[in-house]
Amino acid sequence: MNKENNKKAWILDIIIILFSTIGTIWEIWENGWGMLHYYTVDSNIFITICCFLDIFWQRSSQKKKERAIWIKNLKYMATCCMMLTFFVVVFILAPIGGVTGLIQILTERGLLFHHTLCPIAAIISYYRVDCKQFKLKKYMTYIGMVPTVFYAIVVLTLNIKKKIYGPYPFLYVYEQELWVSVMWILVILGLAYAIGWVLWKGCYLLQKNELECYYF
Repeated sequence: MNKENNKKAWILDIIIILFSTIGTIWEIWENGWGMLHYYTVDSNIFITICCFLDIFWQRSSQKKKERAIWIKNLKYMATCCMMLTFFVVVFILAPIGGVTGLIQILTERGLLFHHTLCPIAAIISYYRVDCKQFKLKKYMTYIGMVPTVFYAIVVLTLNIKKKIYGPYPFLYVYEQELWVSVMWILVILGLAYAIGWVLWKGCYLLQKNELECYYF
């Protein structure tokens, strides 16, 4: 990893950490530890951990040319989670409250950091730094779904056992027909896969164009 990319990675990692940490503290301060039930909060914490690991690896590793593959995969998964959060908020949750609800859910207090700023910083980091070093493999599209599948299994199980309620409307398993719950699971997992594929494909096209420009 050259010095320029190393510097960009550091700056973007720190920005993501700041945005995510501010949002998480704000949400927990206002709403308590129950906020940890939310995919959004968990995703922000996940990407914060990934960025800390990335910074630590860059400082401690003697191999400065390229980051470890597990670091890349973790950040890819975290980026997929952040984009899933953004799209679920914009296209599923926000329409319930109309235009006013959309503005509030994207700009209000801690939500500004979790729903807007952190996803934007994550996608910039992915395409400006991470993507340029990925050795692209198709399996990455499935890796990106792992955190979402894990979250779905845990939260659905807790809802079925009545340990928690929701926290999202489509997780109210006792207030909707079974087929509705199944439909929502398929929609969310399908969206998670689509996001992973788009990120992977975008990375492939970016690398291909850079390679063609280089040879030209």
